[in-house]
Amino acid sequence: MEVVYLCVDAVDEVLPQHRSEFLRALRQILQDAPNVRLFFIGRPYIHTELDKYINKKAYAIHIVVD
Repeated sequence: MEVVYLCVDAVDEVLPQHRSEFLRALRQILQDAPNVRLFFIGRPYIHTELDKYINKKAYAIHIVVD
């Protein structure tokens, strides 16, 4: 089985009124296609929301830009 990697950049910039629907759709993709891996890029405050919707084991890499 091939693994598919999806990179979602600027997830924190999805409008708040659309964010939960967007994240539920990504969760559905993970449920339907176990070979999919997601890579999210966003500001730190979005991490809690990602944990709420994407309930898979995740790793966070924090990058500080001065």
